[in-house]
Amino acid sequence: MVWVPRDFLKFILSNSFLKGSGLNEHLLIREYFSDIGSDFLSERYVSLGVGDDAAGFKPPKGYEIILSTDTSIEDVHFLSTQSPDDIAYRAVAVALSDLAACGADPVWFMVSLTMNENKSSWLKKFSKGLNQIAHEYRIPLIGGDTTRGPLIITVQVGGIVKSGKMITRSGAKNGDLIYVSGKIGEAYLGLNQLKDNLSSQEYIHRYIRPIPRFDLSKILLKFASSAIDISDGLVQDLEHLCTASKVGAKINFDQIPFPLNSSEEDKRKFISSGDDYQLCFTIPEKERDILKKQGKKIDIKEIGYITNAENLIIENKNKQVINVAKGYSHF
Repeated sequence: MVWVPRDFLKFILSNSFLKGSGLNEHLLIREYFSDIGSDFLSERYVSLGVGDDAAGFKPPKGYEIILSTDTSIEDVHFLSTQSPDDIAYRAVAVALSDLAACGADPVWFMVSLTMNENKSSWLKKFSKGLNQIAHEYRIPLIGGDTTRGPLIITVQVGGIVKSGKMITRSGAKNGDLIYVSGKIGEAYLGLNQLKDNLSSQEYIHRYIRPIPRFDLSKILLKFASSAIDISDGLVQDLEHLCTASKVGAKINFDQIPFPLNSSEEDKRKFISSGDDYQLCFTIPEKERDILKKQGKKIDIKEIGYITNAENLIIENKNKQVINVAKGYSHF
């Protein structure tokens, strides 16, 4: 049995947060938070969910637990102008993306929330977003924590994978082929469309509601020697993978999948911008043809290969080196 800490929604039990809410603490819990994803508790191996001092989780025999945590801060990782349901959905989705990179199946999530005041209208929409992603991925909310302060959302996610099968950043080998999923830069375009309130909103959804690539997980488990999700920019995250694997990489800039009609200047920005939440992974060269057959319906693209040089080189089709910024910095 694995016990995970929970003390979710302490602010609801605090009189200071409840003032002016129009609801007492029990009604607020029951109406907005106590039942999120509860239909999936038993199928996700949760023996005890929200409502006690801790939550209980027992993985099936032959599986190991994969855990990840991600923090989203107002006006750093999301805009204060965004709808609370989008904020909630995005906060959970970006955490789930790490599980997809590991080849894990998501089974539950926890939310720790810091906020200045209790607004029923805001909480109702926030709860709606949690419910949406809980039902989309069939995962229950099993706990969390709360404090008073600027708006910060920390999400912990739990997943499972067959013992010894977890995909890590450290398995890439010289000669392995490098792939990415999706199109790099769509989230960057979406964020700018959102910030600037542009009439064109083609890519906004890519930023506010990223899609964890669980559709790739089964393929990754069969073929990938290493993988990482692209959160801080393709260049920086690929360098993280290379560092963990103690290898280098050579990338063909012209092979990277970008949004249609992207300029050369934009492409250079895109590979250093964050928030794509696509996957970058490697496979042994001998698996290329099999992957091509099995991945026909998945939007993946080969962009380069692993080297022994322990540095990352990006070249165009004319073998000219492309110099770009490293990517998002957390500090």
